[in-house]
Amino acid sequence: MRPGIFEVFHPSVRWQNLRDTLGWSALQNHSVIYSSFTVTPLQSCSASDEHLPMLQIVLKQGSYIAILERDSNSATDEIAWYEGDIYAQSNSPLRLPLTARIQRNQPITFDIFISADYEIRLFGDPRWNEGRSEPVTRILMDVSVISPATPLFDADFTIPDIVDGWFLGDAIGLSIQNTSHWQTFDSVNCDLDVS
Repeated sequence: MRPGIFEVFHPSVRWQNLRDTLGWSALQNHSVIYSSFTVTPLQSCSASDEHLPMLQIVLKQGSYIAILERDSNSATDEIAWYEGDIYAQSNSPLRLPLTARIQRNQPITFDIFISADYEIRLFGDPRWNEGRSEPVTRILMDVSVISPATPLFDADFTIPDIVDGWFLGDAIGLSIQNTSHWQTFDSVNCDLDVS
């Protein structure tokens, strides 16, 4: 699936009047976005696979997301909400296993619900960002199907300070997330351009 951007705005609300009488905090609002996506049959998996594939989800500037397999018998109290990246600062996507109920010979549709919050302190003043009084919430979502054996190298890592081209330390902290069986890494190679 290609990354998509959801834009939420409410043109019928008198935002300028609210701001004039109640101040900038009156622009704060909450919405729930509904959409769906379909996963095509997974030819690379057989019914005897020990490890089912996973959904990898990136949700930027959304506070929470719930994903439900359409036509499943899940009760509404079984809905699980997963934390999004409302600050758009993390590079660690959410990984969810595809359930054993999946029929591998036909497409599977998932319904998604995204909690969308507009907060002026996070997203800025719409008069400056949008050139209008109406606040706009923009949420980026990307979904892909991956193997559970695919390790995730988080782009948030720690390196020592560099002064005059010299590292002030001899170690680099690297976050690796593995959602399947044990793996051993003997070395990690990276090219650093310190120019």
